[in-house]
Amino acid sequence: MTMRDVLAERSIIVVCGAGGVGKTTTAAAIALDAARDRKVIVVTIDPAKRLASALGLDGGLGNAENKVDLPDGFNGTLDAAMLDMKTSWDDLVDRYSPTRAQAERIKTNRIYRGVSEQFIGSQGYMAMERLADLYDQRKYDLVVIDTPPTRSALDFLEAPKRMTDFIGGSLLRWMAKPYAAAGRIGARAFSFTASPFLRIADRVLGSQVLEDISALVMDFQNMYDGFKERAEQVLALLSSDETGFLVVTTLEGPPLQEAGFFIDRLVDEHLHLSGVVANKVVPLSLANVPADIDVPSDGLDPNAIEEAKHALRTLSILASRDARNLDELRHRSKTEIAQVPLMTHDVHDLDGLRELAAYVLGASGGFVAPSEASIRG
Repeated sequence: MTMRDVLAERSIIVVCGAGGVGKTTTAAAIALDAARDRKVIVVTIDPAKRLASALGLDGGLGNAENKVDLPDGFNGTLDAAMLDMKTSWDDLVDRYSPTRAQAERIKTNRIYRGVSEQFIGSQGYMAMERLADLYDQRKYDLVVIDTPPTRSALDFLEAPKRMTDFIGGSLLRWMAKPYAAAGRIGARAFSFTASPFLRIADRVLGSQVLEDISALVMDFQNMYDGFKERAEQVLALLSSDETGFLVVTTLEGPPLQEAGFFIDRLVDEHLHLSGVVANKVVPLSLANVPADIDVPSDGLDPNAIEEAKHALRTLSILASRDARNLDELRHRSKTEIAQVPLMTHDVHDLDGLRELAAYVLGASGGFVAPSEASIRG
């Protein structure tokens, strides 16, 4: 069974891994391959123009779905979008605010406008929120999500709970009390110097800023139930049989270590690990190159010969390392590992994505033999 067969069983594919390992381009290649006969959308967190160009979207990617023109022979559809944090937050406020007036009050709040892209866990939460929203729409047969790179394994899994804990936290409830009191006795009559902390804050920030903060906190508190219910729905969706996780990594130390954390966490959370992609793999046959290999010297500069020998010895060491790390990764994940070899240039168009998909998913469906094309970030 190829990786293509495994992923075909899912209607949601969550692509995760450290930053800079080829995660975004892998997500795009998987989505393009599935669009041969399915309605697909890929949502990326990466603002790099490289992906938009590879998909033929010269105008770039935005929060709205962008239709990709597919090659001849494709019977499905492919849309692409990039997560825009400000727009996503505004949509979230519209969805969960009890009234339209509250939603407009939040969106015009100076503090909200300044920090809506910086809330704790915001990017991870919004990626999962967008995933659930697309799933609920039932417009697509497959949703592919490129998750944000994180400093800790599968940080985005904790984002829904962290967000609800943040909004419902006792600190925020305490911060809202001045505004709640002001609402009862009149904002002008209320003094923000009622406590030592507020006296200091009043001098540093000013009463109007404190009122804006408290008003925002109160409004967010009113959305708590909606956030909490949605967080539970998202976690249930992630653990369902419809969702598969694909871990992308290179075989160097830090990314490989983080991939191991991803794999262990998926197992601990009883989530479905559908596969692992090892990117930029040095050809394993080079592991057997002898240290004293003879290099043809006819017409070559002696220094160039020595440099070539050194390069071969280096590649042999790296190939041996990659072989060991692949064995450890295979043992740890209990899955087959798709290998993408170390190449010389970037994927920059649909043909490159199709060639990459042949490495990741297994060469079938009319794909040509892959040529030299590397994937990054």
